[in-house]
Amino acid sequence: MKGFQVRAWMLAIVAMVASAACSTQPTYDFSRARRPSLVLVYDFRASPASPFEDQKLIAQGTKNFGSASPQARQAALGEIVRTEIRDKLITGINAMGMTAQAGDPSEPAPAGAVLIRGDFSSGSPDNRLVRNIILFSKNRSTVDTDVYVLGAVTQDNLRALLHVLTNAETKPMPAVTKKGETSATLDTYRPQIDELVNQTTNQALASISTYFANQGWISRSQVVFPSFASR
Repeated sequence: MKGFQVRAWMLAIVAMVASAACSTQPTYDFSRARRPSLVLVYDFRASPASPFEDQKLIAQGTKNFGSASPQARQAALGEIVRTEIRDKLITGINAMGMTAQAGDPSEPAPAGAVLIRGDFSSGSPDNRLVRNIILFSKNRSTVDTDVYVLGAVTQDNLRALLHVLTNAETKPMPAVTKKGETSATLDTYRPQIDELVNQTTNQALASISTYFANQGWISRSQVVFPSFASR
């Protein structure tokens, strides 16, 4: 009986050591007033099958916009919008006094980091299952996004903190959808690109900064006011 008790005690000690070894990964509880160490902003994504995720089309439209196919022109403009949304989110969050930088999807996020990810959600008129970066129509150009704010409790455990929907609209870009060569360039639509990017990032930052302020991570004076399309 005594030998059995000794063996049971030893097994309990082994179990305690194993449990401790499994819990050595840094953790973070995202409680109020515990300011995150880092904010990682990732490129927003469209549907994998959409032209906006085709690197060959993006390159063609960027290099030879006037002679490229309509899909390549759209992909090139979409890539500019994607990149500038990420960069403006980083700039806006740094302006709040937080530390933000571009996230690398191939690297795990450190515990205590906030992750900002997003999906472009403008559906195609021909196929609502395809999500585009920009929806080009006769009367307007539209960018819709789903923005997700996540907290890295550990490297392998992400907690959903906030979900934001944005909607940006601007004037149409007619040359983008027409076949054949065009005299238009990427710079031709710079005003529309700026408006789409500014509306999207301001709406996202308004919700994100409000959440940060409610958590006590930034002051109320740093909350961003959103901008919407003029009617």
